[in-house]
Amino acid sequence: MVVEASKTQSKDNQVVKKILVTGSEGMLGSALLTSLKKYNIEVVGTDIRSSENPLDITMPDDVSGFIKHIRPDAIIHTAACTDVDECELNLNKTYLINREGTNNIAKACKDTGAFLVYISTDFIFDGSKTSSYNEDDMPVPINIYGRSKLQGEECVKKLLEQYLIIRTSWLFGENGKNFVDTIINKAESGELLEVVDDQKGSPTYSVDFADAVIELLLTAYSLSPFTKAAVDKPLTALHITNSENCTWYEFAKEIIRIKGIKDVKIEPIVSNKVKHIAKRPKMSILDNSAYVKIAGKALPSWQDALTRYLKI
Repeated sequence: MVVEASKTQSKDNQVVKKILVTGSEGMLGSALLTSLKKYNIEVVGTDIRSSENPLDITMPDDVSGFIKHIRPDAIIHTAACTDVDECELNLNKTYLINREGTNNIAKACKDTGAFLVYISTDFIFDGSKTSSYNEDDMPVPINIYGRSKLQGEECVKKLLEQYLIIRTSWLFGENGKNFVDTIINKAESGELLEVVDDQKGSPTYSVDFADAVIELLLTAYSLSPFTKAAVDKPLTALHITNSENCTWYEFAKEIIRIKGIKDVKIEPIVSNKVKHIAKRPKMSILDNSAYVKIAGKALPSWQDALTRYLKI
């Protein structure tokens, strides 16, 4: 799918001129800013850590004032508490950011007419299925992170008529803590690696995901939301990951193989042998078929994505 920004219009026939990205200093936010450089669009990134455009999304008046000042045509909302175990230990902070922060962003979108893309997660599902999750499956989160992100989705749905929720899984990339770098560091230090082999998902490269989100946003802005797309019904939620799937153990083995680390001791284990604070779903594979219908192609395999990331 190729989208030319100069030809992409809203339903009011106005060209998309400005996009705001929240969480712009995180893994996904920074990838989105890089992807947006390919288009003739004004881009504003904001983050609580930003020196140029700092914004605390938990402060409703600050959010309202900032977005009314910027007046973006669309907002990609990535800012969130994403450390799954930390979320269990800091409930108030997690809900304040993931639910109330999202509610504040959605309210500002309603006031300004900005189109909202909310980035969500596979963790809204409990992982009890034996097959991949599609957009219509019932969400049943089993940890605080999943519950807070689901409540963020509910805020978006309650406040807005035009929006897009995009769920992804197992993100890796630059500018953030991720499984790939953790495995490499442990393998190179000679540690015994015990990696879970009974949880399945699709590792997703932040660069590939960001490119897909941007192309979809520029298309969706004129389709509002996908009413003219090649799907059976209008969509307000979409699943996007790299293609194919694996367990964490299989993912770790491929990281070590591509990186060429020798004499690594790695053993598969079951989930209940890991001392995580938060429960993890055993099935995290997201069905990408709706995305493929719209985009005309799937994202590259996670193996291909991993190879590109490790060769940076």
